[in-house]
Amino acid sequence: MASAELSRRVKGVLGFPPLSGMGADQRRELEEALRDAEGFEDLPGKWQAAVLAAEQAGHENVERLRAALDALQADTSERDWEATLAGAWVELWHPDIEWDASTHPLPDLAGVYRGREATLAWWRQWLAAWEAVRVEYELIEAGGRVVGLFHQRMRGAYTGIDVRSGKYAMVFTFRDGLLVRAKFYASQSEALEAAGLRK
Repeated sequence: MASAELSRRVKGVLGFPPLSGMGADQRRELEEALRDAEGFEDLPGKWQAAVLAAEQAGHENVERLRAALDALQADTSERDWEATLAGAWVELWHPDIEWDASTHPLPDLAGVYRGREATLAWWRQWLAAWEAVRVEYELIEAGGRVVGLFHQRMRGAYTGIDVRSGKYAMVFTFRDGLLVRAKFYASQSEALEAAGLRK
């Protein structure tokens, strides 16, 4: 069912447009609920169940991402980082992950990386530069996506100099509970706007 038709049918029954701010997974859940509905009389209950399922999936995505970030932050050496990347992070990534660091401020890391191996190579290259990394972050669920607002401090592996990254953000997109796309933003407000949380 096309999104316009889906929106028209649900708006007619429930009296409001449901698709603004919904991610693709949420729309798919709603479409399934509509197909399963035996008539419009049970649509509000099906709608509510679909919305609750989508919200639960969004919360689970936030918690999966938080667990991976916390695991990486707890690491104290390159060997620890490697184990965490190979475990908690790779397990979170969809096989077709796209890691979009095209606007990253470090030219050697700027680019779009596709697939687990390429994304893992990006992480290894970035982490190799640091002796220690500490991250302050906030995760915001945004309809099938998660916005991460970050501020980090690093200590150079070769210089021992402490460096602050400034504030930046990433928008993470999930499919079937796995991270399928991550996009870097130098500006937190730009990331929030891209996720539909600010205009």
